[in-house]
Amino acid sequence: MRSMPPLLIRIVNIRRKTMQTFPREPEDIEPISTLWEDNCSFTTEDGAAELTQDQIAQTLYVDKLRMLNALAVMQASIACRAVRTCDMYFDWMKKRRGTDKETYLRPRVRIDSRYFTVEMAWVRRLSKSKPSSQNAKSQTNDSKVGRAFTIKTESGMLDVFAWYKYIKKGVKERYSNSIFEKEPIWVQKLGPEIEDRFELLRKEQKTLTAMKRLIGTLDSLQAKQFDERVMAELQAWNEGQPLKALYSPKIVLDSSAEDS
Repeated sequence: MRSMPPLLIRIVNIRRKTMQTFPREPEDIEPISTLWEDNCSFTTEDGAAELTQDQIAQTLYVDKLRMLNALAVMQASIACRAVRTCDMYFDWMKKRRGTDKETYLRPRVRIDSRYFTVEMAWVRRLSKSKPSSQNAKSQTNDSKVGRAFTIKTESGMLDVFAWYKYIKKGVKERYSNSIFEKEPIWVQKLGPEIEDRFELLRKEQKTLTAMKRLIGTLDSLQAKQFDERVMAELQAWNEGQPLKALYSPKIVLDSSAEDS
């Protein structure tokens, strides 16, 4: 019986995607990479040369940038949702002002500018005052440690300095409901609801951080699959920049409304 020739499957349509320049902005990266599906066929030895190790290394790198950008977008959504959650509390505080005893308990959201992680905490507003030596109208002056302002009272002008004392959360993902026990009724009801949302956002953020670490692990595993020449070319291509998201949200939180 005549033997059959070896099975040769050739790539008919190969779109070669060579990265010309390192992407510097999120919009420089295509939504998806089609390099893998375009070349996911058995080839002859000659055909296999169509896809170089440099192409593979560069495309894998961009794939990881794409994932990191997506995680950065999700991180920005946590900041947005944390602020919206604070808004619920401050809206109620304004509505109840003058109807209940005043509360000095506040939710506070801060962003770590280095890691762009969101801190969702509870603070108590403290203040001290003294008779003002100024005859001018009420004024304010913000600083990093607190807020100084002058107010008009029935007995005259007062210089007030207000600051916040952070309440310790502990090692758990949420604050104890005991911090709301001595507050007005509306705080006792709304406070735990706000903290329930914060707890979920903290867990979500912790998950995103773990995912970023896993991408770093993935990068290490993939680097072991290339020789020194390919890695040197990759370093030259990305100009030695560390693997991190290209997307960096411009979010500035203004806490001045908390003192109104």
